[in-house]
Amino acid sequence: MEIHLLDVGLTKYGDCIVATHDGQNIFIDAGHEGDLDRISAQLKKVFDHAPPFHFDLIVVTHAHSDHIGCMPRLVSDGVITCDAALVADERLGFGRDASDVSPVDSITSPAVRKLAVALQEEPADDLDDAALAQFIEDAATLESKYKDMLTALQENDTKIVRYGTNPAASVAAIERSLAGFGFKVLGPTPKHLALCAMTISDSVTDASDSLQSGPAIADDSASLVTMYRQAVADLARKGQVLSPDAAVEDRPGVGAAKNDQSIVIRLQADGWRALLPGDMQFAEPEVTDLDPEMRKLRDVIIADIVAEGAFDFVKLPHHASYNGLDESVLNEWGDVHLFGHTGGVKDPSHPDAGVLKLLKDRSDSLSFARTDRNGLITVKKVRGKPTFIPERGELNNFRKNPATTPRRDESSEVETPPTEITPASSINVESPSGTSGVVEVIARVPHVDTTVTVTIQVNPGQKKTLEPEVVPVNPRSLPTDRKLGAETRVSPMPSTSVRLGGGRTINESLLFVTRRDQLNRNIGLNEATAALKAIKDAGKTLLELPASADTVDQAIKLVRAELSERTYDGVVLVGGYDVVQSARLDVLDAKLRATLDGLGLTGRDSDRFIVWSDALYGDIDGDSVAELPVSRIPDGRRSDVLLHAIQASAPKRTVRFGVRNSARAFADAVYKPISGNIDLVAQRSGPFTPELLRPQMNLTGDVYFMLHGSDNDATRYWGEDAGGLVEAVDLQSVPDRASGAIVFTGCCWGALTVTPAAAKLRPGVALRPRGPESSIAIAFLQAGALAFVGCTGTHYSPVKPTAPWGLDFFGKPMHDEFWANINRGLFPARALFEAKKKYASQLPHGPDDPFSRAVEMKILREYTLLGLGW
Repeated sequence: MEIHLLDVGLTKYGDCIVATHDGQNIFIDAGHEGDLDRISAQLKKVFDHAPPFHFDLIVVTHAHSDHIGCMPRLVSDGVITCDAALVADERLGFGRDASDVSPVDSITSPAVRKLAVALQEEPADDLDDAALAQFIEDAATLESKYKDMLTALQENDTKIVRYGTNPAASVAAIERSLAGFGFKVLGPTPKHLALCAMTISDSVTDASDSLQSGPAIADDSASLVTMYRQAVADLARKGQVLSPDAAVEDRPGVGAAKNDQSIVIRLQADGWRALLPGDMQFAEPEVTDLDPEMRKLRDVIIADIVAEGAFDFVKLPHHASYNGLDESVLNEWGDVHLFGHTGGVKDPSHPDAGVLKLLKDRSDSLSFARTDRNGLITVKKVRGKPTFIPERGELNNFRKNPATTPRRDESSEVETPPTEITPASSINVESPSGTSGVVEVIARVPHVDTTVTVTIQVNPGQKKTLEPEVVPVNPRSLPTDRKLGAETRVSPMPSTSVRLGGGRTINESLLFVTRRDQLNRNIGLNEATAALKAIKDAGKTLLELPASADTVDQAIKLVRAELSERTYDGVVLVGGYDVVQSARLDVLDAKLRATLDGLGLTGRDSDRFIVWSDALYGDIDGDSVAELPVSRIPDGRRSDVLLHAIQASAPKRTVRFGVRNSARAFADAVYKPISGNIDLVAQRSGPFTPELLRPQMNLTGDVYFMLHGSDNDATRYWGEDAGGLVEAVDLQSVPDRASGAIVFTGCCWGALTVTPAAAKLRPGVALRPRGPESSIAIAFLQAGALAFVGCTGTHYSPVKPTAPWGLDFFGKPMHDEFWANINRGLFPARALFEAKKKYASQLPHGPDDPFSRAVEMKILREYTLLGLGW
């Protein structure tokens, strides 16, 4: 059996897969509408003959344009022929009811009809105007072209099975006809499909109502493009005042309902197995009431693994999106060795940064291939085991696509024979006796225009062991993704030089808490010893939790016992969530949660009002309200992060810098009283990138960010304009040195230093701490910041002045009071604590409806302080 992942070019998204075995062929999805020539050329390469190409089965997994793609043209032009077709039902796939009626049918305005349909596709607001205009026109005709294709297939005597509406026996008959492939459809269920179809229908209605509520829209390209961009931006901040700041990349949207209709296929032949799940959003369905059905589908896959064994190859669901794959799904699939991503080059959001990290962390046991970097990818057995054979490039490329895609070298488009990738373990090189420090290696490569990478690991018989007199901390001595280009090197810091607060006097009586065994594992024995010695040398109390205190309840119980014995001014947790666990906190009381559940409003919050919180470590009397400030110095599993943060100097407060989203005007009033003379930068339309902004940045004093954030990408913050979301700050914006800096953010998940977010934690999922290469917050601490203050969940902002409160509700009062306390001379940990006390005493600040009350309870409980803070 061979499986081929076809290159779908530059346009983002897109799937096209060919499977061959023992004279039978399967064709699954067909990329983008403009991929006709590209896919035809690759089919010629796969089959080694000119068209037509005959398939025993063609499959359309779901009704998105990047999967139907050019299949109607492939069929109508006679490029492909087939015996049978397993297809997404056109009624379910386009949100029609049992009578074949859709809300689209009642839209009288041609422009509104086009836009309402285009908004059911994956967001395309990042396309240039010409490409977006074409996308809107293609989306408008997608349904009719798809129906015409099914009619043409039927006229050609193709056996058509509409998945979910035709009898299950029809699917079983296809499975029997492809028994040599081990072809099996694992789901979804008819109920699953119907729930998604209802969501599609509702979203068309919502889009239509929204579009028709404004001025009439002209049916010309310029007007359609402008209104589409505006509509996408409106979706990102839907609900106006009562809506959270939008999570950015892969933001949940109506496209989820179509993704979740994907036909999930299993193949097994020649002693190996493959899972081809289309765009199924296993990790985050993002469709109301679909969770139980998605759980059933995941259980079906688990049962298949138990019965037949682990999959050798998995095509990553939904173009390697966060909602397709997370750690819980990965753990359910077990020992998978090959993962493939299909998608276009011009897609900075896919593969998703979190998915890339999940795979990279397991790269010693798996291989990863991606069509955007490797072109046409073949999976087949080589020397007895399934192996990737890429058309070009290296495997295991875990880098994100850049926001501005570099030009592809024209030579990469030249067809070259694929080169088999041989595992490094199959070549052994030994130094011959009598040589001195020299190993001779001979490599034979094919005499064709190609690129070959040779990696050699030489293991001389004996290692030389160095025993330095003083073991230094692990400096940033290796290049990291945060500083692209030249290496960043930091002079080694002898463990004997570590001093709490850089040696300054900290008058407050502080209780430092850690779990030594895990801290040793994270940053090294000597480095952990140096950090904890610095705490004791400064006369502070250190509570070392036993290794058995590995749950949050056990840790809080021990800390509370210590707090009851002595008087302290604050608590400082030393290490990440895997060292001293954070509480997974429901910010709502039982009555308010029941009210929201009854009104169907809980799901409006992306976190369902569940967040990570350290505040319970300051709760002396057990009433779930902190009596003391709590800060945390995370380690990022790097010694330089913790040691630089623990030695943070006092705040200098000589400069200030801030960036706000252009839609968050309230931030101007927050920023005005902050010390310093640099004006707040309001992100606006037109050229606005971190590269353009960076020369103005001075992030070494007081820093204020009021921008969008994301739970799955902590390396960037965004603003927005009429055209959608605009990147404003990234990791490279963080200075190498920011000693004493105070950073306050109003970004969603701005202070989330682990994955997953609290609401997404599932049984069997381990928390994965972020390091300075994957978190702006951790990078600031690595640079020596005194405090990084932010949310562990979505943040809420007042967008429009609302009588009688104006803009003084939701997040703004917290922002105001924190900076007011800093101006009064309080250190950040105390400043945040007092701001929370005042915020709690004045609830509610604005609207008193149940959802608004819940929002303000969340603001109160989710704000946390990272860093020494004193």
